[in-house]
Order: sequence, then C-alpha cells, then structure tokens
Amino acid sequence: MQFQYLDSWLEHGRVPVSLTLPLDQVIYSNEKVVPFVANLLPEGDDLRGHLERLLHIDKKDDFGLLEAIGRESAGALSFWPEGQSPRDNEQHYSKLFPEEFQEWREYAHQQPFRIRGQTIRMSLAGAQAKTALYFDSEDNPYLPENGAPTSHILKPSIQGCLPGTVYTEYLTMELARAVLGKDEVPKVDIWQNCYRIRRYDRPRKNNGLRRLHQEDFRLALGRLPTRKYESEQRPEQLLATCFDLLDQLGDEGLVSAPVLERQRLLNQVIVNVLLHNPDAHLKNYALVLRDTGKISVSPLYDSLCTYGLNFSATDVAWAPGAGPVAIPAANAVSEGVAQQVNIILRQS
Repeated sequence: MQFQYLDSWLEHGRVPVSLTLPLDQVIYSNEKVVPFVANLLPEGDDLRGHLERLLHIDKKDDFGLLEAIGRESAGALSFWPEGQSPRDNEQHYSKLFPEEFQEWREYAHQQPFRIRGQTIRMSLAGAQAKTALYFDSEDNPYLPENGAPTSHILKPSIQGCLPGTVYTEYLTMELARAVLGKDEVPKVDIWQNCYRIRRYDRPRKNNGLRRLHQEDFRLALGRLPTRKYESEQRPEQLLATCFDLLDQLGDEGLVSAPVLERQRLLNQVIVNVLLHNPDAHLKNYALVLRDTGKISVSPLYDSLCTYGLNFSATDVAWAPGAGPVAIPAANAVSEGVAQQVNIILRQS
C-alpha cells in the first residue's frame, strides 16, 4: 500500500491528511500508510467481526474496510471507491424516528453498523459500539446519506457494565467541562438513553456543517492501534513524547505557542487523573489541523471515570505513577508525570 498527494493538492492545500504524511511529492511507503489507515477504523475483534459479516470483507483488510465505510470519518477525511467522490453523490439526510433509533440502541452490540435496515457507512474509531447522527436546530435527528457530515456521536451503555456507562460518562464530562471550561470540552447530554456528545470537528456553517480536520496523538505519532497505551511493563514516557511533538511543530511554525498547547494537554491529563480515568490513552487526546495550516490541541472529548465500574484496565495510558491506577486522586500531578515533562513539584 502506497500514498502520494496529487499535484493539485500540493499546489492549493495547506493541510496534510496526517502529520505522519507531510505535504510532499514523495511516495509514502506501506510502513507509513498502514498505521494511518488502521487508526481510522473501529478497533477490536467484535466490531471488526461485525463488519466482516456485514460487508464480506476480511476484518484484517484495513484498506478494504475503510473504502467501504469511510464516507464519514474522523476530521475532514472522506473515503470513496475509485472513480467516485462526494461531488458525484448528493449528500443529504433522512428523518430518523424515535422507534428506529430505539431499535438500533437495543441491538447496538449485535448490529452496530445498521440502522433502519441500512448499512451505516461511517468509520468511528474506538472499541465501543457507537453511531453518529445529524441534529437540526430543533434537535430533530436525521440519518446521514452518502457521507453527509454528522453533528453528534452517540454511545449506548457498555454491555454488562454496572453501573451504566451512559450516565457515568455524562457526569465525568460535565465535571471536566466545569473545570476546563465550555470551550475546552464539547457539550454533552443524554438522548434516548444514550450518551451524546457534540462533535467539535463538525462546526456549524450557515445552514449546514463543515468538516474540521483533526487527528489523535496515536495517529500523529504514527503508532499502530495496539500501541495506544503505556503499560508498567514498557514505559515509553508518552506524555513527554507528545510534548516533544508540540515543540517540533512549533519549530516548524505550525503551532503558534507550544508552551500554551503543552499546558492545554497537561490540563486534560490532570483532569483525567482527578476523574479516575486510567483509560485516557493516546486516542483520547487530539490535534486540530486548521485550514490556515496552524495546529492546536483539541478540546477534551473522551473521558470516563472507570473507578467503581465492574471492568478494569490492564494498561494505563501514561507511565507508571502518571495515572489514577498508581496515585491517589488527590494528587493532581504525580512524580511520574513531573519527571516526564520537567515540572518541579513543590510541597505546600
């Protein structure tokens, strides 16, 4: 698998599809392209297995799966079969009735990619069953057609998890929003017994939506989906690596104030520590790649307090001592985090 930008994109475009694939005339090799494609797809054998049975495409065929379901993907990316494009397919929405969504919610863990008997051709990364819809100004839900952009992501409760993750995630994100501010955490609520979050990468424009490009830190660092955690067995100082990336982008003139973006990222890490979220891995932090060519840390969009839930993470997202698994929640910044990012801790 190879990738090369069109000359027309290099002449007029300012935004790369990924920071791991900079704007250049070179042909990028399979080694560079595979992590990029894999990071845009759902994770885990369960979700991949559903896609395999539904589409008759091998669950390990990343490119084939993305070609089939990538009409609506992360950021500003939309993937179409060769010879097709959004310009050739009218993008529109169809009204979704409450009973149709309730049926999806009931069977979301068995058929997450089908609503109203239709295959939903959108690629939402992650290992949890979810879908995305468009809501108008009066909060009426619509099903996207032909890759039309969506305004909200919805998640049912994780199957078999007590207490339910819908209200737990809602309360976690509301607390994060109260601490970090409304501009730093998207609006969340509960709709039809599902957790609902407004997509920050789909800002409203006139009477519609526009796609704002973004990529999570796992993708920005070129890591495969299996390498989103930092476990106690293989400490890699991932937070420091993310800080180094922001500094590098600052040196290239792409980040206006690296120190401020480092602070935004650190604030999100601290909030996740305080909210007992050891699952705050690299895919839960992201960068926004604006049309101007400038890059900034995205709002916090995926935080769930797992303390007290009946499942436990085998890995933690940052190095030992940097997550709520290893330190008391009262300590906002542990020695592990401080050593990674050269912060001096002062005892009060």
